[in-house]
Order: sequence, then structure tokens, then C-alpha cells
Amino acid sequence: MNHILLHEARQVWRAVLRAEAQIHVHQWQTWADSQVLSVQEPPAWVLRLSTAGSRKTALAAVEQDIGREVESELDPDALLIGFVVARHLRGELSTEAMWVKLNQTADVAEFLDSGKWQRYSVEVEAQGEPCESVAMRSLSQVASFANAKLSLLLSSPAEV
Repeated sequence: MNHILLHEARQVWRAVLRAEAQIHVHQWQTWADSQVLSVQEPPAWVLRLSTAGSRKTALAAVEQDIGREVESELDPDALLIGFVVARHLRGELSTEAMWVKLNQTADVAEFLDSGKWQRYSVEVEAQGEPCESVAMRSLSQVASFANAKLSLLLSSPAEV
């Protein structure tokens, strides 16, 4: 079974909660409770997440002392951008609302300009296409990556 590392799981939860993605209290509590039962000494953020009754307290639980962790190979901007774009693709956000949310939470222009999105994207054919459609296709690939990470997180236990 594929596992996600606990510090990567924290990054995924942070991005999901910041993006205001469709996630319910029971999902993060069930996940956190399973970690409490399976990890000998669960981190404090997992214990706090297991009792968080709202998105705001869940986000606070995940973000508290986040700088003290080992760096993850997951790009937090990619996750956050991916979850916001996924909301748009599911029809939860209009195109305008998506861009507003992205500009409030992440530096999308820097993400696209830096080429970081290419790590998550298949070859994007840009010849003759408007810049917006190339950007949207690129961001759609990032959304697929973020959703895959969330699915992995929810379907399997994390590892320390």
C-alpha cells in the first residue's frame, strides 16, 4: 500500500483547509484519530486536528509550529493552487472567484513563471494557444496532482 509521510500529510491538510476545499469535519477527525491509534507518539498537531470542530480550528491545529518540521518535497504552493483550481473545475468557484482566491492565498504568477508547474504537468502544447488556456491547462494538471495526494491521504495511513 502507498503511504504518505506524516509531514507531507500536514502540508496536504494545510493546503486543503486554506483552499476551503470540500472537506468535512469527520474526514479530518477520522484521519487524525487513525493516526493517533497507529503512531506510537503522534505529533501534537495530529492530536489537535483530531479534536478540531471547525475548519478554522483545524487550520490552526495544522499550522501551529509548522516551521519546526523537516522540509517536504511537496510544494505547498502547488497543493494550495491545485485545491483552489479543483474547486473551480468542480463548479464551486467561478473563474473570477478562482483567480481572486488564488491571488489572496498564493503567488500564482510566480508559480507559473518559475516553471514549477511543469513538475506536475504533462507536456503542454502552447503553439498558437492563448496564454490563459495554457495556464488553465497547466493549473488543471496541478489540481489533479493535489487531488491525488488528498485521495492517498484519505485512503491510507501515514508514516512518520
